[in-house]
Amino acid sequence: MAPRTPSQIAHFLTLRSPLSLILLTYVLYNPANWLIIQFIYNALWRPPHIAVNPNSSGPASEQNGNVAVILVSFLKDASFWKDALAKLGVDLNRAELEGTWFFIDGLRGFLGEGAAEGSKPSESALKLENVVLGVVDSIGPGRKVLLIIDGLDFLLAASKDILVPFIEDLLTYLRLSAHTTVITLAADSPLIHESNTPLEEDHSMLVMSVAKQSNMIVAVRNLPSGGARDVDGIMTVTDSQEKGEWLYKVGVDWVPNIWEGGDMQ
Repeated sequence: MAPRTPSQIAHFLTLRSPLSLILLTYVLYNPANWLIIQFIYNALWRPPHIAVNPNSSGPASEQNGNVAVILVSFLKDASFWKDALAKLGVDLNRAELEGTWFFIDGLRGFLGEGAAEGSKPSESALKLENVVLGVVDSIGPGRKVLLIIDGLDFLLAASKDILVPFIEDLLTYLRLSAHTTVITLAADSPLIHESNTPLEEDHSMLVMSVAKQSNMIVAVRNLPSGGARDVDGIMTVTDSQEKGEWLYKVGVDWVPNIWEGGDMQ
């Protein structure tokens, strides 16, 4: 276990069986950034005296270079993740040179200023798929790939040209290229339960579809009573074997403090 990861969540941050899918859901005032940071931290952290060994095996914090992380983010730029991981002692510039860290800017690179002139959003999304697959090929067979897609639902809002079946197919192809895939999706009540607009209906359909395929679902949400100075929110973890609920508070150094807020079932 990486030293700055709470024991309560360490077990689900390690890589699972091949082709595993983990869904992280969040709400507007409780983003999942800190969870993504913990996934990256546990995959890339190693003691300072340990060199990268692409042929090692074992839990993520003991793999010493056996895991390569590909982060596709539609919500945050590269500097955000570099600054956050630096506070936990992980140098992403060094990891990039070692071939264990790859960042793909989904918004600027494919749907914003980086999109080809006159191209449809769906064409840009297909280009994204090709870029991810190209990165996986460059990593080679010696390392397990942890693929994280932050804000996949942004594709729905980007254009009417992108529909839920298209995103489902895209996710299927990308999952086949990775050992473990982590997806973040917004799960605010208007998007999931009310669905008064076509976009909200599509969003709800996408979340339900990904949830049914997932080996594990981690949800962060607000306290029922609203905000609190010493608590950021509630985290619920559900997989085929157990369900747990915790309260959490994330520090300015991105280290979460976690304590039980419910019973294990």
